[in-house]
Amino acid sequence: MSDADAATLPVAGLTALYALERCERLLASRVLITGATGGVGYFACQLARLMGAHVTAVLRRKDQEALAKSLGVHVTVLSTDGSGLDAVPKFRAIIDGVGGPTLGHLLTRLDNDGRAILYGVSAGQETPFAIRDLMLTGDGRIEGFYLTRDIQIEKASKGLARLMTLIAEGQLKTLVSIDADWGTVGVTAAKLMAREFPGKAVLRLNTM
Repeated sequence: MSDADAATLPVAGLTALYALERCERLLASRVLITGATGGVGYFACQLARLMGAHVTAVLRRKDQEALAKSLGVHVTVLSTDGSGLDAVPKFRAIIDGVGGPTLGHLLTRLDNDGRAILYGVSAGQETPFAIRDLMLTGDGRIEGFYLTRDIQIEKASKGLARLMTLIAEGQLKTLVSIDADWGTVGVTAAKLMAREFPGKAVLRLNTM
């Protein structure tokens, strides 16, 4: 694999892998993934599908649907705030990097003994939600995810080896939308924050 493809794995790929592996019995279970065309979401959709899950992706724009479907996603929901999910069954696992008010909507869709794994807060750090919704799941859980701590459970090298095996076998795809010089970091960061491109950006350091 190329250096650019490899560069997408240590944070985004491992976050998706280890977040999903915190959830139990995903085979034939329903999984909800937000930010499905972003760095982590892009991998999470594919990995959840490989684990045998029925995958629903929450997307912000209609033009993202084709990409999500190419990853094996079964159902797409267009929503900027998590609303619009009432018409679909509840989920055993929710993998969320958005947070904010969106998360409050998502938690109403957590099934009995389900888990919501939270790895990001791109829409805000505070989330209002009805505690009763979580109570009624029985032993449903909300778990924070921080990769630095999870790689103490399984070393990053082991997780990366597993991801690279899947890529070598053609079962996992990477997506590098921007491959540019480090001098473009300001412009690229602005595009990233504005969600102007799917997948990852790779910036190269000129060491010559």
